[in-house]
Amino acid sequence: MFYQNMNKAAIPFCLSLFSSAISSANALLIETPDVTNTSCQIAVFSEDADKDGVGIVSELLYGTNPCQEDTDGDFINDAEDPFPLHVNFTSDHDLDGLPDEWEREHNIDDPYADEDNDFVSNALEFQLGTNPIQVDSDLDGQKDNTDKYPLNALYYLDNDNDGLPDEWEAIHRLDPLVNDAADDADFDGLTNLQEFQRGTEPRNNDTDNDRIYDGQDCFPLDRRYRKDSDKDGLPDRFENNFANAFIPLDPLNPNDALADMDRDQVSNLDEFLSGTLLTEANSDWDLGFIDFIIFEEFEYDQQDVEPLNRLYTVDVDQDGMPRRWEIRFGLNDDDSSDATVDIDGDAFTNLQEYKKGMDPTLFDTDADGIDDGLDAFPTNPLYQFDDDSDGIPNAYEDDPTLGLSSFYAGDASEDFDNDGLNNLREFQAGTDIYNADSDYDRQSGLPSNN
Repeated sequence: MFYQNMNKAAIPFCLSLFSSAISSANALLIETPDVTNTSCQIAVFSEDADKDGVGIVSELLYGTNPCQEDTDGDFINDAEDPFPLHVNFTSDHDLDGLPDEWEREHNIDDPYADEDNDFVSNALEFQLGTNPIQVDSDLDGQKDNTDKYPLNALYYLDNDNDGLPDEWEAIHRLDPLVNDAADDADFDGLTNLQEFQRGTEPRNNDTDNDRIYDGQDCFPLDRRYRKDSDKDGLPDRFENNFANAFIPLDPLNPNDALADMDRDQVSNLDEFLSGTLLTEANSDWDLGFIDFIIFEEFEYDQQDVEPLNRLYTVDVDQDGMPRRWEIRFGLNDDDSSDATVDIDGDAFTNLQEYKKGMDPTLFDTDADGIDDGLDAFPTNPLYQFDDDSDGIPNAYEDDPTLGLSSFYAGDASEDFDNDGLNNLREFQAGTDIYNADSDYDRQSGLPSNN
């Protein structure tokens, strides 16, 4: 299995040998079974099927797509691209294996050095995707070199080396000391490892409660969608909604996923995944701006850093924080290095503060007397602690009338009233975990204003 990056989406493609119908020579069949049914056939004697200057053997060794001259979609031919699998990295002038863009962002230039003294070299930090100037990239209290999941603050242990975090196994009543990755605890057709990778529940054979087993459900986390006949990543029901569009979608046409209906340079598949509109190039109808001077120029979704938020449109220094947000809090909108700085000393970088909706200039955003770094709910003054890390605060779970426990994380995924919403989602929505119809509109699930 190889992976191809196109328009931000990671698209897997498979290789297999078959006998060519045209000649007796063996050929390679390259398919994308999980996203699109498109394929191409390459005779093994072909040196460069996609004419990108890279031979087929080299393409397979590098993991690039032999059928596409620009695998990562960054408009640089694979032969000329030092990082053909990374759309954001395009140059390496010192030929040290580290992208110039990445080196400038972190102010480093030696691949063998260890800037943060976490016993992980800069070169390995780049390969792992960790922060070379942060000893604990995910801020979970574990150094990157001892953290089995250095980019996920929820997990860091895997004592049985089965690919399943011990913390996740404990929550779902699996054994963290036994390699049970290949088991199927709920008999839904997915192994425990597949359940972890997909975000489904290993002891619930229908995670989204749509009456389709997770192993048979193309969208096991979204009860609105079940089928994807052409395997292009777009649900049949979603495609049927655009059957009469100017450029229609077809649930039996796998090629329309990578098309661009509204010509905003974002594929239909990416629009679906990000929740933007396929038929509108400016999904949030925000006006472009320079130094808060509004002018009548719309930001296309590809250029819009927050396509669903009309307040934030531009990220000049490409540090993940919108320009308007940086100016608001006195940061430098032309310096990407401030993304990794913690100016208020609360153990969260500025970028993390932005993503979590916190104030980067206040160590106690919600003014509840608990520093953001110690506060499990740093933007809600009503709650501070979550001992079992299940997303539901102690103060809520300790209510004796609810039957929850602040020491048992498993109750967050349970559904006491069988309305299709687990207790965590009920808490987040403010609904009653024991009432399937909290707003008495005769409809179970989330309340509606309609």
